[in-house]
Amino acid sequence: MRTEEEIRRSLHASRVVPLAVANPHGPLGLEQLAAAVAAQRENTQNHRSTDRVRRPIELRVQTWEKL
Repeated sequence: MRTEEEIRRSLHASRVVPLAVANPHGPLGLEQLAAAVAAQRENTQNHRSTDRVRRPIELRVQTWEKL
């Protein structure tokens, strides 16, 4: 089994998140794995929304169009 560091490096990921899926093999295991990943993404997105700051900024029209 690969270490977390090997997985992170292979996927060029900034982090590795362990999932609590006992047996991710076979069709049922893959569905459990997909549900665990979806739950992790939802938790991450909810957490990120609380760590944001909104600031009004003034930009030139040309700069805004480039964005």
